[in-house]
Amino acid sequence: MGRYDAHVHLDFMSNAREVALDAAARGMRLFANTVTPAGYERTRRLVGDLDNVDVGLGMHPWWVADGRVGQGDLELFDALESSTAWVGEVGLDFSPKRGARERQVEYFDHIARRCAMAGVCATSASSVMRQRLEMAGKEQKAFDSTMKDIQTKRDREKRMVSD
Repeated sequence: MGRYDAHVHLDFMSNAREVALDAAARGMRLFANTVTPAGYERTRRLVGDLDNVDVGLGMHPWWVADGRVGQGDLELFDALESSTAWVGEVGLDFSPKRGARERQVEYFDHIARRCAMAGVCATSASSVMRQRLEMAGKEQKAFDSTMKDIQTKRDREKRMVSD
């Protein structure tokens, strides 16, 4: 298998197994990110037996921010994390439209600690993120500026392709 799609959402697809089998036939491996622990369970049932698919346990910050996942999902995450070597779609998103900063930090801190205990991610992830969060206010303006620069470059590339 020569190609690897490192970010596919089979958990959103009604034909996930068909997509994964087609990818295998084309020589592709897939890293299937999931946005909820329940999505992880479903995806593992559908494609967990396929050699070309790695399924990542996830809890997307957008779902944390808007309440689509809650304490029960965090408990399910804890129960499932020992069943996988892969964690994906966890993190923080403090963009203005997302909000729920404290809730995101609480959930991310919990997940980072669990992963660290299981050896899935670096033990210092949680403390590093805490330090970064303290600086986030100062960095938000720099981040916004960088994102504008990136968008400007993307727009230029699109214009060049279409010309």
